[in-house]
Amino acid sequence: MRALFADLGAAPFGPDSITAAATRAGLPFDFVLFYNPWRAAPEGKGKKPFEELSKAELFDSVFEDHPPTPGPLWYLPDDCFWSRREPYLTSGETLREFVMGCRGDLAQDALFIWTETPRVSLIHHEGGYTHIFLPDVPLTRAPQP
Repeated sequence: MRALFADLGAAPFGPDSITAAATRAGLPFDFVLFYNPWRAAPEGKGKKPFEELSKAELFDSVFEDHPPTPGPLWYLPDDCFWSRREPYLTSGETLREFVMGCRGDLAQDALFIWTETPRVSLIHHEGGYTHIFLPDVPLTRAPQP
């Protein structure tokens, strides 16, 4: 995981820079879009517009296919990016209840960084999410031309 974050360079820490670093590292991940009528192509997961989903609906949909894994993790809601709020340290076992008790919604940028599982999950403010599973071995890349 350290190699993924080290590749961020001077980019702002957030969903865009993390997915860009994962792409450069050749890590496979699927970015899932929610239905959102304001996009040119509104198709996506669900029938309800992304911005109308409740926090619980959004959480359940994001973690439907890849539930939170046990163990500690850092939860960084959107206010950690713009107001310099410290991240929350919580656990996968209680993540849903913890997130439901936090102020704010999940329709903004949010990161979930597990400390014992090589996994980063993120929600993007434009109505999408992904789970990036890092390999158990260190990332190595061929020299870039």
